[in-house]
Parts: sequence; structure tokens; C-alpha cells
Amino acid sequence: MAKEIETAKLQTTWRAAYRKPDPLVIPCPTIATARNIRFRLYGAVKDIRKGAVQADPELVAAIDALQVSAIETPTPRVVLQRKTALDLLDVALAAEGFDAGSIKSTEQIAMEESLQRMAAVQASLETPSVGAVGLPEAPARERANPAEIPDRPIGTANPFFTRGNGPGQSS
Repeated sequence: MAKEIETAKLQTTWRAAYRKPDPLVIPCPTIATARNIRFRLYGAVKDIRKGAVQADPELVAAIDALQVSAIETPTPRVVLQRKTALDLLDVALAAEGFDAGSIKSTEQIAMEESLQRMAAVQASLETPSVGAVGLPEAPARERANPAEIPDRPIGTANPFFTRGNGPGQSS
């Protein structure tokens, strides 16, 4: 029960930091405490980041938008703030004419190309070309109901081995 309460507090910290326009600062007595809190903050959302657990949209947005830092000087503290690097990248991409919403990852591009190839193959299979020769018809054994096919006799393709007469067994 205590673990769930701790996780709830840590996830609430993520949400609170996301709602604030300024960074959320947690003062700490030592840098070790700051690192421990940082570790716990990321641990509380680990399964959500991996996609193994569903969470409310605000928490997911907070996880994507924030970074957690353990800072030692001048005083030890934990700081939850917006990822400035991503904001700077968005500004640079916008200046180059890219829409941040239309940017795709390498995996997304590969999946879209794969779907296009599969759709093209399926379309070619559904639309026979003029004068195309069809595939030969499957043998009757493969077309028949599997329940109606008699069992094949037990035999081997290897003349040095037969069932029941394997190594260490006598005939």
C-alpha cells in the first residue's frame, strides 16, 4: 500500500510541474537525496514511458514534456522543467518550414512504406492482368478436408534410422 501512495505522490509531482509555467524546484539537504528523488520520479513513470501501462493524458504529456535534473550547486535540489532542447528544435524546424505535427520518426516512415508495398501487392493479386496464366491448381490432397486425408504411413527417408531402432535400441 505504501508503494502505491509513493507512486501516486511522485506522479502528482509530474502533473504539478507540467501545470506550472516555471520549473518546479524541490530543495534537498544533500545531492544524494536529490539524486534519489530524481531516480524515484523516473521510476514512478517507467512503465508509462515504455507503454506497458495506460495513464491519463495529462501525465503522459507531462512525461513527454518535462525533464528532471538533480543539481548540486549552489544548493542541492531537484528541478522539473520543460525540455528546452525540444523547444529549441521546434523553433528551428518551424524557421525551416517544417510543421512539428507532421514530423515522423524513422519507424513511422518505414511502417508507412511497408503498408504501401503491401497494398500494392494485394491490389496486384486482386486485379489479374490480361493474358496472365493462373497458378496451377493445388493437388486434390491439399484441397481436401484435412479430416478426410488418411494418415501417411510411418516411414523414414533415412535408411540408417527407423522408428524404434534408434541408437541404443535393439531390433
